Amino acid sequence: MGSALSRVVFQPPSYPGGPPVREDLISLTTKSGETIHAIHIKGSGECTLLYSHGNAEDIFLSFSFFLHLSRVCRADVLLYEYVGYGCSSGKPSERGVYESVEAAYKYLTEELHIHPSKIVAYGRSLGSGPSVHLCASEEVGGLILQSALLSVHRVALRLRLTFPGDLFVNIKKIKKVKCPVFCIHGANDEVVPIHHGIELYKRARVRVSPLWVGGAGHNNVEIVAGREFLLAISRFLRLLQQQQQQQQQQQQQQEQQQKQQQEQQQQQQQEQQEQQQQEETGPPAAAVVAAAEGA
Repeated sequence: MGSALSRVVFQPPSYPGGPPVREDLISLTTKSGETIHAIHIKGSGECTLLYSHGNAEDIFLSFSFFLHLSRVCRADVLLYEYVGYGCSSGKPSERGVYESVEAAYKYLTEELHIHPSKIVAYGRSLGSGPSVHLCASEEVGGLILQSALLSVHRVALRLRLTFPGDLFVNIKKIKKVKCPVFCIHGANDEVVPIHHGIELYKRARVRVSPLWVGGAGHNNVEIVAGREFLLAISRFLRLLQQQQQQQQQQQQQQEQQQKQQQEQQQQQQQEQQEQQQQEETGPPAAAVVAAAEGA
C-alpha cells in the first residue's frame, strides 16, 4: 500500500536526454546526505519566496513563470528540487521532501543570511506539504498555499479521517503555523477539491482573505485568474512588509522606553547613593561654619 501510494504521489518529470543543463544550479545537501539542486531568481524586493512545486513538476518547468512573478511582484525566488526529482539524488519520499525544504531554508538563512521574517513559503499542490511542515517548525514571514491538500489519503482515497500511512497531513500541522496564511484555490478543482483549501483556511491561526478562483481547475489557476493572481500575491507580500515594519517600530519604541527606564533607575540610584554618602559623612563643611557663626 505504502509503495503503491508513493508511486502515485511522486511522479517526477522524465527527460529522455536527461534534465536540462544550467550553469546557475545551486547544490544543496540534505540531512540524509542526498544532493538536491536549486535556482535563485534575484528580484528587487525585500522578501524571498521559497517555492515548493507540485507532484509532476520540477524547478526547470517552474522557472519561466517564477521569473515573471519575480519581476511583477518584486521578490526574490528560490526554486528547489525534492530528493529524487530532476537531477537530484535519491528516491522520492515524504521524508526526502521534508529534508529538501529544510536544506533550502538553511541555505537562505545560514549561507545567504536572510532573516526568517523575510522568507515567504509558497507551496502548490503536493508542495503544500513541505511548506506547511516548514512553517510549523521554523520562523517564516508568511505562507502561500495554492491548490493545497489536507492530506494524501483525503485526496487519493477520499477519506475524512487520518489513518496510519497517510502522507503530508497538513490538516494537523496547519494549527502550528504562526505566520499569516494566504490560500489560493480553483473552485472547479477535480484533483484536490476546493474544500481542502477552505478547510485549511479555516484552521489557519493567522489568515488573510483567500483567493477562490471561479472556473479554475487544479493546473490552470494562474491562467483563469489572470492579472488578479499576481496582484493578489503582491498585495499579500506588501501586507507582510507593512506588518513587519509595524512590529519593528513597536520593538524600537519598547527598546527606547526600556532604555529611558534604565536611565531613570540609574539616576535614582545615583541620587540615593549621594544622599547616603552625605548622611554618613555628616553635613558639608560650609554648613558647619554657617552654623557656628550663627551661634
